[in-house]
Amino acid sequence: MANRTARLEARLRPEDKQLIETAAAMEGLSLSDFVLVAVKHHAKTSWRGIITSN
Repeated sequence: MANRTARLEARLRPEDKQLIETAAAMEGLSLSDFVLVAVKHHAKTSWRGIITSN
């Protein structure tokens, strides 16, 4: 895997952060890995929707 050096930041409500941290722990992933997997999945799904609707 290539080195990950770019950063992405978000401001969250404390309860949203706790929810994400809990879900990451349940999946056995770090917070960074959990967020990356979820965001990439959503981005790919959105992109496919744009391609298939044209």
